[in-house]
Amino acid sequence: MLNAYEMGVSFNFLYFCVSTFRQKRVKTDIEVNEDNDSVFYRQPIYYHFRPDMTNGSLDDVISIVNLPYVVSSCYIFFIVPYVKRSNLN
Repeated sequence: MLNAYEMGVSFNFLYFCVSTFRQKRVKTDIEVNEDNDSVFYRQPIYYHFRPDMTNGSLDDVISIVNLPYVVSSCYIFFIVPYVKRSNLN
């Protein structure tokens, strides 16, 4: 079986920095229950984009290879026909 290098496939990888966000948590609707010594509250989480800590923008297009799909399609293309041919003989 040929590997990707022998087939002449070349890969071009580009390093990109993950976008940086600042997280802010605010406690709201605070209720104190003195009967059982407990406190109940809501805590929404807000995220703010930090362009000064990121070398890209939110509009950047990032392509990610679906590895399970690639592996299964290579398996079906290369292995399954060989297994079917060997079972027929």
